[in-house]
This record gives sequence, C-alpha cells and structure tokens, in this order.
Amino acid sequence: MVRQGKIITAAGVSAGIDMALTLAALEAGEDMAKTIQLLIEYDPHPPFDSGSRAKAAPSTVEKARKILAALFAPGK
Repeated sequence: MVRQGKIITAAGVSAGIDMALTLAALEAGEDMAKTIQLLIEYDPHPPFDSGSRAKAAPSTVEKARKILAALFAPGK
C-alpha cells in the first residue's frame, strides 16, 4: 500500500485489505478499523494487530460481538 497525500493505492489482495482498513480508520476511527479486522479475521500485522480474539483488545472483541448480534438477530 502506498499513501501519497490524499491518494492511497494498493495492488494485490492483502494490500487491498490493508488499504481498506486504513480507509476505515480514516473515516470511522482506528477502533472501528480494528473491529473490522477482527470480524474478517485478518491476522497479519499491518496495519493493525487485531485479527484474532487473542490479540484484540477486550473492547474490540465486545464491539465485534455487538455487530454480529445485530447482523444475525432474529428477523434480519
């Protein structure tokens, strides 16, 4: 992933995920980007180290649980 000013580019699947998480952090905050990383179980180091429950902060795990509960609530 390359960031130059307001331009961010990436090539390849992992770099694309890194870029998407970076964009999520810019738009919704680093905490949300870490939660997304945990939800998709993306566990390399860049850009955050939050891709498994063992590594994620307890607050990130709880936020992910709430998102999943809302997505899979009866009637959805």
